[in-house]
Amino acid sequence: KTLPLDNVYPSCANFLLIRTKKKRELFEHLAKNGILVRDVSGYPMLENCLRINAGTREENRALQTAMRSFFSGD
Repeated sequence: KTLPLDNVYPSCANFLLIRTKKKRELFEHLAKNGILVRDVSGYPMLENCLRINAGTREENRALQTAMRSFFSGD
């Protein structure tokens, strides 16, 4: 809720689906930080969306840190 994402879709699965106008830049930033996510923006109705799988506690913390860093401009 504290990140400026366009949408985080509710999920009962082990992944999050997020939408952001900065999809390409966020994808590249996460990859540079060793975090692999799936670009699903080529699927119908999923423009600017990334799919992020839940991981271990440490992996999820690394994801949070990388996303905060991206959106804060660090």
